[in-house]
Amino acid sequence: MKGISFVILISLLLTLLTSCVKKHDLSQKEIFSIINEIVKDNNLSVHKACFSFDPQLRSKAFLYEFSKNDKKFILRQIELFKNLKINQGDLKYYSFFYKKWFDVKIDTICKEQTLTVFALPLISSDRELVILGYYPPGQGGEYLYKKRNEHWILVKTFEHWIE
Repeated sequence: MKGISFVILISLLLTLLTSCVKKHDLSQKEIFSIINEIVKDNNLSVHKACFSFDPQLRSKAFLYEFSKNDKKFILRQIELFKNLKINQGDLKYYSFFYKKWFDVKIDTICKEQTLTVFALPLISSDRELVILGYYPPGQGGEYLYKKRNEHWILVKTFEHWIE
């Protein structure tokens, strides 16, 4: 009888632990919401973007910005979203002139030199830090944003270039 109770207890604990991990995973909607907030808060220019994310960030210096738990969380998200594509309506830009949101045009060929490309953002488990690879035409970089007072503030640049 004690053996059965022990097995049931262990099963319940494992179920609880695995459900907690999955509960804290990011959703696609959350990823695009964070990107859109960063675009608006930092007035980034994005009118036409490639449908696929750049597979990796060029700089590795960002690794020092995250805790051990965040790194585990990020590795899981990278695995979950390794094939994520950007669909029409996922990305938006905010026009301060018109005071409204517009859809970013999504290109599925990605051969034009006029496209913005993003790397899959690395988002901390508390959703307070984000590393975003942002590569508009003729320039690009990787940036650390921190959420302060409901806005994303640029706090560090890891890579930046202008052609």
